[in-house]
Amino acid sequence: MPESQATASAGFSGWWMIALAFLLYGLGIAPAYYGWGFLAPEIMAEIDLSREQVGNTFGVFTLTFALTSPLAAAAILRIGLRPVIAIGAVIGSIGFEWTARASTVGEFLFAYAVLGGIGIGLTTLLPAQLLPVNWFRQYRARATAVILSGAAVVGAGVPTIANWLVDAYDWRMVWHVIAAIMLLVGTTAAVFLRAHPRDFGQFRDGILPSSEPFADEAGDHEGLDAESGGFEDEGPSIRKILLDPRFLFVTLACLSNAVPWRVVTAHGRLHLEDLGFGAALAAGILGVRVGVSGAGRLVGGVSDFLDPRSVLGFSLIASALGLMGIAFATNATAGYFAIALLGAGYGVAFTNEPVVVAHVFGARAFVSLNGIRLALTGVFGWLGPRWTGAVADATGSYSTSFVALSGLCLVGAISLVFCRPMVESN
Repeated sequence: MPESQATASAGFSGWWMIALAFLLYGLGIAPAYYGWGFLAPEIMAEIDLSREQVGNTFGVFTLTFALTSPLAAAAILRIGLRPVIAIGAVIGSIGFEWTARASTVGEFLFAYAVLGGIGIGLTTLLPAQLLPVNWFRQYRARATAVILSGAAVVGAGVPTIANWLVDAYDWRMVWHVIAAIMLLVGTTAAVFLRAHPRDFGQFRDGILPSSEPFADEAGDHEGLDAESGGFEDEGPSIRKILLDPRFLFVTLACLSNAVPWRVVTAHGRLHLEDLGFGAALAAGILGVRVGVSGAGRLVGGVSDFLDPRSVLGFSLIASALGLMGIAFATNATAGYFAIALLGAGYGVAFTNEPVVVAHVFGARAFVSLNGIRLALTGVFGWLGPRWTGAVADATGSYSTSFVALSGLCLVGAISLVFCRPMVESN
């Protein structure tokens, strides 16, 4: 085997970092993300919120953590990955503890949506997508799939555990627990996580390059070369990408995956109860949604072998069919089948969103580009749950909104046809 292909298979730490990131990402984002929508009926009963206010609060939460992504990118480049995660975890913990004590709409907006959103934005989304880019090239999609499946594994249990805590205590206890989990995430990341292979004297994929010096020519600060991982200058500049229509098409595809999922997260239990499902059955159905999305995230790793644009496109079609089924489910079997289809489609697509970004635009501007993309997704991720809640308040039904979201998924799938890679080697 040539020297350039020699691997340190026994000593390569990349997969250990991916396993750790799997836990940190899952515990960092899933409890708060999936907890709000499931607890909505209890919160509405006590605080007297409308469905639009429930959707708006969750939408502001997702908007905040998305708009925090560019800030997270700048902070990672300046002070490094671990400090950013630790700071975000502390902010998130404060917000969720405040949520446990909130008694007005304004308090929920500031505590859960703003402080909690900032904490999630700094702690989870961008760090989880950056690590596979830094540590892997050959196995990038599979590494991304493993990390992102953490939210599904943890999230699958959130409805059931939250339902148990509500029965045993009340909905406020759920937020006390979530606040404590955030502190655990921040402490663990600060002690054990490493952003780059060079922190262990290693290289991407554990492969020793024959033509590239190990020294970091951009500097020896942990954050300085996080933009490309410090191993290659692959792809066009951020300015060139933003002026190219392919950026809009890729963003549209990612939007069509994120917005419907957030709407179902915020309003899923309310919709199922409108259809006649009880709280326990709704918890089971929504848990299956998240659990199946975990399998989908792992299956999304097939884009290491297939064109990730095609994988993303077909997964969006699956989501469209699932949303159509959820809109008109009349029994538990139909509900489980439709929600599983949505979960599988979303999971595969979610894994492939950052992979498609790297595939089409390269790694050079990945951090900044992904931060901008997540921010744009956040704006529409806020409007989607809010508008859906407003329509439900006015009409008494979510079905029309779910049909419209199904159409959005199909448009996103079609947009990928126009996304030829700017990096020819991809």
